[in-house]
Amino acid sequence: MKKITIIGLGPGPRKLLTLEAYEQLRSIKKVHFRTTEHPVAKELIDEGVSYESFDTLYEQHEDFDELYKAIAKNLIAASKVEGEIFYAVPGHPNLYDDSVKFIYELAEDGIEIQTIYGSSVHEVALNAINESITDDLIITNALGINKHRIDYKKNNLVIGVFNQFIASDLKVILMNAYDSSHQAYYIHGAETEYESVALIDLEDLDRQVDYNHLTCIYIPKLKKKKNFSDLVEIMDFLRSEDGCPWDRKQTNESLIPYTIEEVYELIETIEENDFEAFEEELGDLLLQVIFYAQINSEEGYFSIDDVINQIANKLIRRHPHLFNEGIKAHEEPHKNWDILKKKEYDEDFVYEGMSRIPENLPSLMAAYKIQKKAADQGFDWEHIDGAYEKINEEIIELKEAVSKGDTEEIIMELGDLLFSVVNVSRFLHVRPELALRQSNKKFVKRFRLMEEKSREENLDFSELDLENMEKLWNLSKK
Repeated sequence: MKKITIIGLGPGPRKLLTLEAYEQLRSIKKVHFRTTEHPVAKELIDEGVSYESFDTLYEQHEDFDELYKAIAKNLIAASKVEGEIFYAVPGHPNLYDDSVKFIYELAEDGIEIQTIYGSSVHEVALNAINESITDDLIITNALGINKHRIDYKKNNLVIGVFNQFIASDLKVILMNAYDSSHQAYYIHGAETEYESVALIDLEDLDRQVDYNHLTCIYIPKLKKKKNFSDLVEIMDFLRSEDGCPWDRKQTNESLIPYTIEEVYELIETIEENDFEAFEEELGDLLLQVIFYAQINSEEGYFSIDDVINQIANKLIRRHPHLFNEGIKAHEEPHKNWDILKKKEYDEDFVYEGMSRIPENLPSLMAAYKIQKKAADQGFDWEHIDGAYEKINEEIIELKEAVSKGDTEEIIMELGDLLFSVVNVSRFLHVRPELALRQSNKKFVKRFRLMEEKSREENLDFSELDLENMEKLWNLSKK
């Protein structure tokens, strides 16, 4: 019979080892310890229990996934030779132990897996801080914690802070969500003779004296700091009968002007390197997304979760070389994106992609995107000199149209001239919309200086002739 019996050693002291686990451990010929760095394991070894341990593997593997896979493969191979084997792990066998997870995943048919209950380290850790926790508790293994999934609105217990290096990595991750002075409980060896519990600042998390398999960190929730769910909940309330009349009457169409306005206000903060205002304007733009999602959720079309799911899946689809092994990326990343985009939209011709560019997009931006799609197909000047010459050609044609006095032809030729200028900007890798925005700002600034200078000299700016205005303009340029 091939069988792996996994025994939970409990959170530390022998008094918390279950009677079933103790009797099993005393009756077997040999036990495989994941680690002997556990009070029960050490006591059993002192009493003469025959054993093997995987402590040496910890030094051989830098990656914990590979370590735990190696342990699982070793145990599965041993079961094929020895028949029934016994594997002892700290805590509860089916909680927070990746070596057990890999045993379940890698074991072949015909290998029976049985677990013997052991209380978990999180139980004694929570008992050690003398705090009643009735809800909002998340328990995470330090090796699997993700900075993007920390919910600071809930109490967090992080177990398995084995050493100072893990504690240091954990500190960096937690300080993405909490202030460095936020207080947390350092819990080491709960219920053992060397138990140590201290309330510390997060910045001191990796400066404690001891760490091992029985070290945990408990971080109380932040009550005042708002998160994404709070924002969605607030918008839901504002749109309710008890909420705000103005918010309630908004529609997809009525929000369009506000959305456009917020985008340009955001751009302005970026250009001015005003990071405090940047943060605020990002929030205003995010509000527009939440607003649209709330309106359409009420109509039964989609929710904010659907929006997030859509864009997350799109990012994965458009980066197959990063999320799927064996797929190579195009040498030019943007072309890889365009190829996949074309496939998604079932486009046989390039013009179809050009036609999908929104009509409401600013014309300079649309021209840039259209030209880029054509250039990707090889329809482009070999050198920027060709683009320069095209501008000169279009100026001549515009002058001819003006001399004829043909309004429609003037509009067409002026458009061609602007289109040619965009071509030059593309060669120079400059977005024409941003370049023109800069020039607009520069002109306004210089004009302000002209008016201020004329006022200093007690001159009426509007009555100055062009020659004097030109002098003021040159002064403003300096």
